[in-house]
Amino acid sequence: PVLPSRAHVAWDAPAALEIALRRRSVVAWLCGHDHAGAYAERDGVHFITFQGMVETPDRNAYAFVSLNAGRMLIEGRGREPSRELVLRPA
Repeated sequence: PVLPSRAHVAWDAPAALEIALRRRSVVAWLCGHDHAGAYAERDGVHFITFQGMVETPDRNAYAFVSLNAGRMLIEGRGREPSRELVLRPA
């Protein structure tokens, strides 16, 4: 993860974030995993960190992602929340 800034981010998060925000073609950054999951938005780019499954002995955490018509639909399962995100034009 590069955002939100927490204890569990990539070592080179500032540099990676700068590159991602500089590119108009980047509309979302999907990654795993911070066990609690996370979401942030900066300059029209969505940063989604999917939840880890280690702490879920009785409930899983995963998602299906689909893209269409300027939107990203994340269909969460188990502990992973569902989201519908509007994507900025590239």
